[in-house]
Amino acid sequence: MLHAGGNITIGTYNDNKGANVAVALSGSVVQQIVPPEEQNLSNQPTDSHPSKKEPTPPTTSVVLRDKKPNKLEFFRVIKALCLDGFFEDEHGGKINEKDVFAAFGVALNEDFSDYTKHLSEGRNHNSISESANIFDELKEKYLAYERKLKEDKKARNK
Repeated sequence: MLHAGGNITIGTYNDNKGANVAVALSGSVVQQIVPPEEQNLSNQPTDSHPSKKEPTPPTTSVVLRDKKPNKLEFFRVIKALCLDGFFEDEHGGKINEKDVFAAFGVALNEDFSDYTKHLSEGRNHNSISESANIFDELKEKYLAYERKLKEDKKARNK
């Protein structure tokens, strides 16, 4: 069975000979899935093509702060951005929010596949206006940032 995907940068993998090999592919990426009955469990090559370990995606040191409401609030922001059409696929086409959440999960070393559960639970425990508080907080923080930039520029021009 083959799976195909779009442009991707994978990272590094061990080639079973002691060397780490960098992989950066563009175009179609194909991964062969070997059925269990055909797998070589002894980890010895069975033909002239030595088996290779799956490349692992690169990791990042950026993580979501471990504070109870952070994940839900972050999901609300991502959801709003999806609703506003902020994201598209690499060909400029429409992308579904599940793929957007998965991409953010990869970027933050998290599993975001349960985002709908979190958003649903958040609706059950908060009023609509309470659920939107994060947007008011973000607006205030951004406006304060802009005011400080303006004040700093004014101070430099004196």
